[in-house]
Amino acid sequence: MNSEVTLLYDDEKQAGNIKIIVKNIPDITIVDENKSETVNFSECGKQIRWLSTKISQDFPNEKYIGLIFKTSRELILHWLAVLDAGKEPLIIQYPTKKQSLIYWHNSISHTISSANIQGVICEEVIRSLEIEKRVKTIFFDGRILEADTSCDEIINGAFIQLSSGTTGMRKGMRFTFQQLYQYIQSYNHIMEMKKSDCIVSWLPLYHDMGFIACFSMPIFLGIKLVLIDPIVWVSNRSILFKTIAHYGGTLCFMPNFGFEVMAKEPIAAPMTTMRRWVSGGEPVKKETMVRFSQHTNTKLESISVVYGFAETIMAISQSNGIKTYVKEGREVTSCGRIIPGTLVKIIGNEVYAKSGYSIHAYLDQIPIVDSEGYIPTGDIGFIEGNELFIEGRKHDVMIQAGQKFMLNEMDTILAHVVPEWEGRGVCLAKDDARTGTQTLLILLEREDITDTRQYKELANRLSHALPMGNFEFYFVPEEFVTKTSSGKINRKKTLEDYIKYQNWQERDRKNGMIADIKYEIMRYFHGSSFDTPISNTLDSLGIIILNSIAQEQHISISGDMSLQDVIRACSEKNKENNGNIKKEVISIVSIMDYSVVGKFTPQDMERIEREVGMPVEFEHVCMPPAPIIYQDLIFYDYFMCRDFDERYSYYLNCVQKIKEASVLLLDDHGEFAVGGAGAFPVMSKKFSRNPLSDYVVYRWQKYSRNHQLLPVGNVVHGLSLSAEMHLKAIQQISSHLGVPIFRAAVCQNYRHLTSDWEYKDYKYSFQIIHDKVPNYSNHEQLVTSLCEFIKKHKDHLKRKTVSSVNRILDYSDLWHFCSYCVNPIFLDQVIDSFQSFIIHGLPGSLYYLQKKLGEKGKKYCFVPALNPNGGFDPGLETSYECVLQTGSWGAPNTRLPVISLMAAGGPLVANLPANFIVDPNVLGNSFIAMPEAIAAYLKRS
Repeated sequence: MNSEVTLLYDDEKQAGNIKIIVKNIPDITIVDENKSETVNFSECGKQIRWLSTKISQDFPNEKYIGLIFKTSRELILHWLAVLDAGKEPLIIQYPTKKQSLIYWHNSISHTISSANIQGVICEEVIRSLEIEKRVKTIFFDGRILEADTSCDEIINGAFIQLSSGTTGMRKGMRFTFQQLYQYIQSYNHIMEMKKSDCIVSWLPLYHDMGFIACFSMPIFLGIKLVLIDPIVWVSNRSILFKTIAHYGGTLCFMPNFGFEVMAKEPIAAPMTTMRRWVSGGEPVKKETMVRFSQHTNTKLESISVVYGFAETIMAISQSNGIKTYVKEGREVTSCGRIIPGTLVKIIGNEVYAKSGYSIHAYLDQIPIVDSEGYIPTGDIGFIEGNELFIEGRKHDVMIQAGQKFMLNEMDTILAHVVPEWEGRGVCLAKDDARTGTQTLLILLEREDITDTRQYKELANRLSHALPMGNFEFYFVPEEFVTKTSSGKINRKKTLEDYIKYQNWQERDRKNGMIADIKYEIMRYFHGSSFDTPISNTLDSLGIIILNSIAQEQHISISGDMSLQDVIRACSEKNKENNGNIKKEVISIVSIMDYSVVGKFTPQDMERIEREVGMPVEFEHVCMPPAPIIYQDLIFYDYFMCRDFDERYSYYLNCVQKIKEASVLLLDDHGEFAVGGAGAFPVMSKKFSRNPLSDYVVYRWQKYSRNHQLLPVGNVVHGLSLSAEMHLKAIQQISSHLGVPIFRAAVCQNYRHLTSDWEYKDYKYSFQIIHDKVPNYSNHEQLVTSLCEFIKKHKDHLKRKTVSSVNRILDYSDLWHFCSYCVNPIFLDQVIDSFQSFIIHGLPGSLYYLQKKLGEKGKKYCFVPALNPNGGFDPGLETSYECVLQTGSWGAPNTRLPVISLMAAGGPLVANLPANFIVDPNVLGNSFIAMPEAIAAYLKRS
């Protein structure tokens, strides 16, 4: 082995000292999207020492130090500096766009706890993630100077590494240089790395394959290294091939999915220097390697499969080429021979391993080895012909009615049925209390989860492709499936989130809407005929499941009944059981702009009740336009259950009203005019809050109260919502909720979009938002149209169950949604010009004010409404210098300067001191700024 590790022996004790000699560290090139940087680390000894001195000062008593950086020169220098300071570093996962922020926070908290991390150094740009609340944190300011002395060598260091975490949270492990050196000696008998090699890698350095094979091992062996940050590779995958060709790469490590996506990437230049590709980190598929081999003109013999286990530092076995073995009709890919120095045994199909450098316990000190020192890997496998074959994870097995199924094989079937969505679907084993066994649960991420035609088509194809007759299959929204930091699907977390979602949905169904038996039956029998006798359609397990559902409803079934017959019988029984306790009502929920369309009256509701023949309830809720409502429904249904607490109370109440509607009403003015002029909040599925959201000013609609506390991930201006997006979202809302939407058109400007709407009375002609005297004529015609619409859909309407009918028409919410973004430059001018403020509005509006005033220590108070005299109490007049209107209505009767950051029925400014000059351009736009402009301003700042 050509190693640049220096092994020194003490003459008396023969104790080996392993050290990194800084001058022998190879050049490392960092490749970014548009540039590259080659760092001669052999000349960085003084920089390493400067950083290590600073680390010792910042963390005088802390030993275990976490590093959160992108793949960069700064990360590598900090890793070496922590070692030089006599401390032990751990490279921690950098947050990615794909991951849930809640999951990332939980993962970081677990890492800090399990690895006993006492301090963290991280990039300044992630300060907003508030890591300092969890552990002592230093934010790197970009400075790296040179010390008077140099770090020339680092002797007998130790570092922290994390386990894989595929089945749960990752755990901390401690390895010494001595253990690492032993591993390198063993593994390099297989790899035969030489100083002439060049490793090119996009793997993250917080995972064992990236950290060991593509970072620490080449550092110890003096092998040239070219690193691409994984976030860069994800956005520009072809950069890998270009980098290999440009730098003469000879070795490259990737998981199977990396080979799959690279098999589709264009090859700009031949990669003639490559001598070995290594696939590991997840099950390797022969067909993937064949596609990659053909695409890159690579011999299969030059592709190796490595079976890695972080508890043994990395590799347990590695193959030369791609070989398979057929076991019980399944083709399994070989992971090759066991590497020297490692021992493996198989107990109950599970692989156990140990070596001279493997750990005996995680940092929590709980032993993980058996009596012989072997560690259970959690993988199922076998040995054939002296080669190790891995079949899957121990916990990736589903047992249904005594029959065993491998979930990774079910994933493969899913990928074959829907190849265009590979990586966006997952198969899970879900315990089914109804049958006492496990059910296959298939989740497939889709942008349009309401596409029933495609859903039925895929359910049918899956029913023919899967080896079991009963399974659950659902479309879920994008970002629902949780992935580990390496991009692998985390089955455990995804199943936990799905169960939370299911319980949340069950809670909603019990909160007023009659239980939908069809939903229960659809869960199990997606691909079955609903019109054929069940004796000809279902297998024995299916009959058991259906009998269980029927018994819960106290009905009996026979083999000549169809699934539709069972649904009908259960629904009738349900109505019979509930008929004597609760009443059914038609719930009419309006999001119409009643300042333009007018209000309905109690007499209108009485007429509807007479004509429809059922009691009705009515309420108005002020909501943003349909594209935002649809995203709110998705967030509410699928994601809010992961983060729910009292902060969401107002938001939940508004969205719940939409969900409980039997009929929804909307109009073109609220949808297109108001919906095209405002700035609207969009919730983050990762529960991160965008600083841009702090600049949104709201009127007093209930929906936006507490929005300062919620994870608003983006702010969308109405101008970015096309007419097609509005119309599509209206259809999606109707499909998602299963309710009809009554659409009223009153504006000439949108006639070309509303010609097929249920009510048309084009009586308004204006450019943006109506602010003249309203025209409520033809009200009877509106009511007549609504009556006809409800009668037409009556037999298919969802009914709300209530103890007593509420006939009070609720118009307590705002008539239409008011919100926009405020110019941050003007806000700062206002804040700096006065020392104290009366904020005429609610805390949920323009949260930046509260944050900035708090930072500057300036006094402020909220006054939601004016007093009976149209002003403020005398005590406030004398205690504060300026009034800022942020959503409440009315021109205040006050001597104080008044600035209406949201129009309030009076002048935009009043009583301003002579030295306060408002930029005419700002004033001409009513202090409004576009979200994109604010985002660009914040980025520059």
